[in-house]
Amino acid sequence: LARERRSTLGRVRSALENGDLSIYYQPQIDLRSNDIRGFEALLRWNREDGVILPGAFLPEIENNDLICDIGRYVLRGAVEQSALWRRLGLASHVSVNIAGRHLQHPEFIDDLKAVIESVPGAHVSDLEIEILETTAINDFERTRDIILRCRALGIRVALDDFGTGYSSLAYLSQLPVQTVKIDRLFVNRMINEERRKAVVQAIINIAGVFGHDVIAEGVETYEQRAALAEMGCHAIQGFYIATPMPEDQVPAWIPG
Repeated sequence: LARERRSTLGRVRSALENGDLSIYYQPQIDLRSNDIRGFEALLRWNREDGVILPGAFLPEIENNDLICDIGRYVLRGAVEQSALWRRLGLASHVSVNIAGRHLQHPEFIDDLKAVIESVPGAHVSDLEIEILETTAINDFERTRDIILRCRALGIRVALDDFGTGYSSLAYLSQLPVQTVKIDRLFVNRMINEERRKAVVQAIINIAGVFGHDVIAEGVETYEQRAALAEMGCHAIQGFYIATPMPEDQVPAWIPG
C-alpha cells in the first residue's frame, strides 16, 4: 500500500510539473434570475487512458505537501481565468476547493495574496474558496481565524458538503462563511426519499437563519431543480445545468 501511494505521489507530481493537470469549470445558476452565479474550478488529470477525476488520486496525496502545490496551481489558474473572463465581459466569481492541509499551511493567506497581486486585472471579489465541513470541524478555531482573514481580504468563503459532518448546527452558527453548499448525497435522492428531502429543507432553513447563501450540488433533473426552488434554495450546480468543461468551452456555453 505504501509503495502504491509513493507511486501515485510521483505520477501526480510529474503530471503537475509536465502540465498534465488541467482545470474544468462547472457553472452555478441563480434560480431566481437564471443568471450565472459563478463557476466551480474542478481539477482533472489528463492521461493517455483518459481524463481522471480528482477522487481517483487526490485522497492518496492529501497528507503530503504536494496537495498544497496543487492548491496553488488551481488558485492561480482560477484567478487568471476569472480575470480573462472579466476582460471578455463576463464578470463572474470562481470557487476553488481548498484541501485541509493547504488551508492549515502557515503560508496559505500569503498564497492567496500572492496570486491576487500577481495576476493583472484580478478582482479579489471574483474568488471564492470552499472549505469542507469536516476540515472546519477538525481544527475549528484555526479555521475560523483563516475564514475571517480571507473575508478581510475580500474573498468569499463557502462551506462545502454541508450536512455530512458532525454537530453541524453548533459549528455553523460560529463559522463566518457566506455560502453553504448542500452535499449531492442529499440532493440526488431527495425526490424519492422524504427523509433526504427533509434534511435538504432543514439545511436551507438553517442557512437562512444565519444569513448564508445556499447552493445545491449534484442537481441532475428538472424535478430536483423545481423542488429546490420551491424549498427556497436559490442557486444550483450539476449536470442538469452543465457538465464541467474546459475554459475554452465556457464562452460558447454561456446562454444568450
